[in-house]
Amino acid sequence: MSVQDSVVDTLYLEVKRELLSGRILPGERLNIKALCEQHRVSKSPIRNILNRLVGEGLLAAQAHDGFYRPRVTVQSLRELYNWEQDIVLLAIRDGGLPPAPPELPLEPLTEESIEGVLSLIAEGSGNTVYRAALANVSAHLSAIRRTAPSQAFTLEPEIAGLLEALKETNPDALRRRLKRYYHRRLSKLSDIVADAYRGRSQ
Repeated sequence: MSVQDSVVDTLYLEVKRELLSGRILPGERLNIKALCEQHRVSKSPIRNILNRLVGEGLLAAQAHDGFYRPRVTVQSLRELYNWEQDIVLLAIRDGGLPPAPPELPLEPLTEESIEGVLSLIAEGSGNTVYRAALANVSAHLSAIRRTAPSQAFTLEPEIAGLLEALKETNPDALRRRLKRYYHRRLSKLSDIVADAYRGRSQ
């Protein structure tokens, strides 16, 4: 990889991280000029990166209206949670569980901590298709997780229970706990969508 490619990849990851942080609201238009000033680059690499994110489905674009974060609806969120649940359960079914995992850096236990747990399950499956699919849907849910109403869920017991099932390599217990996790989110879709439009303060 050339130095130029490395710089572009770093810039891409920085812009993507900001997009997935939850600070950009659904439907909010991105300010290309501000991004150029923030990263001290011209418009060309920023536009290329934003078009790449459009291709990944993480941004939307309209002629004469620029780039913006796609809107979030109860239906779109339901589809994402169901899709993610299906992938993870397939990974457990087809690949079993990895051996006792190392400690995951999940402190403090927050809504986005689930990403580390799910990633470990996908890696343990040994299936590259599951890993790629999970990475894709996790990116779509990343900003949502960072603005989800934490008071609506008992996060610490949820994440701790998932980690316990992983460490015990107990696929049945893990499946049950994952299904409960998704059931709780699917029952609170309206609240989660409302919080997505309030955004993350910091």
